[in-house]
Formats: sequence, C-alpha cells, structure tokens
Amino acid sequence: MRFAFIGLVLGLSGALCAFEAPQDGYELHEWGVFPVVPSAGWANCDMKAEWAALPKFMYRLWPEQRLPYNGPVLKPVIFFHTQKAQEVKLEVRFAEGRPLVWWPGAVSPVNEGGALSPQKLDRLNFDFYLLEANPNWHPRAAPNLHEVPKGHWFDNLRDVHAARIYAAVDHSRNGLSVEAEDFAYYDGLMKAPPPATAARDGAKVKLSTNAPFALLDTIALERDGKILRIAKNWIARVEPGAQNSGIEWEEIPEAQQAQRIEALQAELLKRLEAAGLTGPEALSLVKTWAPGLFQRQGLQVIARVPQETYEAWLPLKADPAPVKLVRVGLLLFPHLEPEREARMEALIKQLSSDEFEKRDAAQKALSEYGGAAFDVLEKHLKDADAETAKSCQHILDELDTRPALKPAEKTGR
Repeated sequence: MRFAFIGLVLGLSGALCAFEAPQDGYELHEWGVFPVVPSAGWANCDMKAEWAALPKFMYRLWPEQRLPYNGPVLKPVIFFHTQKAQEVKLEVRFAEGRPLVWWPGAVSPVNEGGALSPQKLDRLNFDFYLLEANPNWHPRAAPNLHEVPKGHWFDNLRDVHAARIYAAVDHSRNGLSVEAEDFAYYDGLMKAPPPATAARDGAKVKLSTNAPFALLDTIALERDGKILRIAKNWIARVEPGAQNSGIEWEEIPEAQQAQRIEALQAELLKRLEAAGLTGPEALSLVKTWAPGLFQRQGLQVIARVPQETYEAWLPLKADPAPVKLVRVGLLLFPHLEPEREARMEALIKQLSSDEFEKRDAAQKALSEYGGAAFDVLEKHLKDADAETAKSCQHILDELDTRPALKPAEKTGR
C-alpha cells in the first residue's frame, strides 16, 4: 500500500515557516520509536531486519553473544537548531542496555587496533561542531554527506534541514577524516517496558497495560487481510499502573482506507508537534515509520511516553546545555491480536502437509510474522514430526538476529 504525504506536507506549510532557530545557543530535538514485545527472542529477531537495512558506512559494535535485554531502541535521531556555529559535546547513556549502532563518528567507544578501548560501553560520547567544521581541522577531503539509495529513510531526516553536524574521526599524519550529517543517529538494546495485552469483548477490544509511566496520545488500529479497523477515539492519557482501556472500533470500507490512514497520519503529526517537535521533524518520524505504524498486519497500539520517561531510559548530557530540549518517544505494541498464537499453531500443522503448496504457504506466512513467530516456532523445534521440526528450525535460522560478521568487523565500522 502506498501512502500519500502530499496533503500532509502542504498542511505543514505554516509550521515549516513558524519555527526559527535560536540566534544564540541551540535547541536539541530528538525522537525515537520503541517497539514493546513480550520476549527477548521476538525482539532479537525483529532487530535483524532493522540492522540489515542500515547503510554500511555506519558505526557498529556487535556483541559476541545475545544480550539479556528485551527491547530494541530503533532510530532515535537528534536534530540541532541554531544560527551560530559552535561546538557541542554530547553524551547519551543507556540506563539499562547498550548502544550498538551510531552515526556520525563518536569519541567513544572507539576501536583501537581491533580491540575495544577500556571505556564504558553503556554510552556514546560525541564531539560535534554545528553549522561549520572546526577551522583548526585539516581534513583530507571536503566533508560531504554520504550517499544513500534514493528513497532511503535518511532522506526523510535530511529533509528536516536542521543544523549540519561535523565530526572528526580517524586522525593521521595526512589529516583528518571529517564526517558530515544533518542529524545524529543511534540504536541499541535496552530493558523493555511492560508489554500490553488485548482481549476481545464482543465488537470491542479490552487493552490491558501495567506500565510504571503514563501512556499519552494512544491510538489502536488492526489490519486483518484487507480489513482495516481504527479506534474511534484517541486516548489522551492512560494513567500509570495496571489499567484496562476499552477500544471501540470503526471498520473502514476498503475504498476509504487510504484516505482514513492519511487522516490518522495528520492527527499524529499534530500531536507530535504539540509535544514539541517541529513540523518537519514530526513529518520525518511519520514518513520513516509509516510501514511499521500504519501498514503492519495485526492489532497494534501506538502511544507516546512522557519526556521524563524517555530521559530516564536514555539520559543525555550536553555541554553547553541547549536552550531548549525536546525528546519525543513513541511506544509501538505490535501483534496484540488475541488469536495470533492460535493462527500460528494452525500454520505449524500445515508444515507437515503432504501437499507442497500448503507447506510452502505456511512457511511464508510464518516468516511474515517476523519475530512474533519466534516463541511458537521454538516450541516445535523438537516436534514429533521431523518435517515440522526441520521447517521451524529453517524459519528461525532466517530470523536469527546475529549478523554473520567476520571477527574483525565486530568492532568499528
């Protein structure tokens, strides 16, 4: 399904002109998306597709073995806004986790002769110059943006037109390698927030949560094949603790689905702007995450976390401090449909069918679930039917989160 953003861009024309970067100091704006799933196996599998799509020039620090964290931190991106060239030293710490990917280059952690320097691996430290590179640098070549394939999500972030960032890396007698970008990016693993569950209550859905923080601007939608249901109302605030929220659906006729999804995007944009993002920043989030937020099969819930919760997960220090700090995080609860496991078990049974077409269709359907199929597949690795066990192992091997890297590539770029 294609998503139309022309109307959204035109609707943001006022916001595009309204924001003015400060003349002195700078503003730091950040957004991130945090998928919340009930098991580490599910989370690890979902990370494989994310990592596989990253540009090869980005810095990566793969662990030697799977880490005991349940939640991925996906695409947190930082934008700087200023009219004055200046240096900013930035530290982002994972309170319960560690970074794995970042861009542009960080001061630490760094790769020294094939081994990690003895620095704390729960944080990233950057030394950025905004708008202009350090005049004392002598770069080997003029710092330009790295090319990415046309339509890559980097383009969405560069369209924000925030202050350009310069970072010096790879010192040598021949000069510096200087990297340039219009945003800072990092990714990694963290302790997952509590998952949500859903139960059918006639035509309604009862959403149960047990988060120690409030859920803000909550919306639910469900795709079941060509059927699309959208919650009739946004929930402005779900209080912390054990809560049950009733969701009333509106089933959208197929001919109106594209229009209604665009309206849902527009409403999310308004709420992201109200939380502090500029219009272009909000648009960059919605465009980047459109497939995951609006096209995914199954029942899912989207909610925003309070800024203080975001800051507790990923404490940030900046020197000098920004004149304004905005950090907007979305939680994504995917595949909450109560029938999910039963449907996958039915597909597992098809794996032992005498008909090749049925076996092949079941394998493809299970693979399309991604990490959501991990726990069910794992249960059948020692199935009494050898063909079923073999097929489950094959699908899990495809979903395995560990990239096939040479030892020298486990640290550094």
